[in-house]
Amino acid sequence: MDIVRNTTEDEFNAWYLRRNCRKHPENSFPVSEAGRSVAMRQDHDGKTRTWFSTARWSVAKLEPPEFERLVFLDCPWTRREGLVLPDGPNYRVLSRVAQNALASGYLEKTSDPRHRQYYAAMAECHLRLECTSRLAICSATEDELQQNPLAKHYLLDGIGRGLAYMLLLLKSRVPYESVETFVAERK
Repeated sequence: MDIVRNTTEDEFNAWYLRRNCRKHPENSFPVSEAGRSVAMRQDHDGKTRTWFSTARWSVAKLEPPEFERLVFLDCPWTRREGLVLPDGPNYRVLSRVAQNALASGYLEKTSDPRHRQYYAAMAECHLRLECTSRLAICSATEDELQQNPLAKHYLLDGIGRGLAYMLLLLKSRVPYESVETFVAERK
């Protein structure tokens, strides 16, 4: 992982909430750091952790193995879609999830059309994983590490963008370009 610069939890919160406002223009953007913190915890609790206020924050570029080994979301939806199949070690790493997606024809049948849109935009080089479209990752939990020993980080934000890019890489449709991400690491 190549650290580009140090950052803060508030910069991540502001970035995430601005992204959310672009997707949902009816939402307002909190102008204060305290307001952003409250908004994240109340309205986007899946994108935050209790330890984030003491985390070491940075913006970094991931090398291919780091990207491929990010821990993917495990929930009823990802299981129903055939992305996460708990069939052995490392079943949640991004490269494995993408292999499952290819095997099941996920992009053709997904219930989330944004994933097809991300795939098409990246295939045409109209979207890169940087700046406003970067990912966000954090230290994986002990359980995630035990289930996925190849992993170190959890894919906190950007599962659709990350999966689309991983699919393009597996199909050799695009060369690897470094993936920019917010990183929150436990101290």
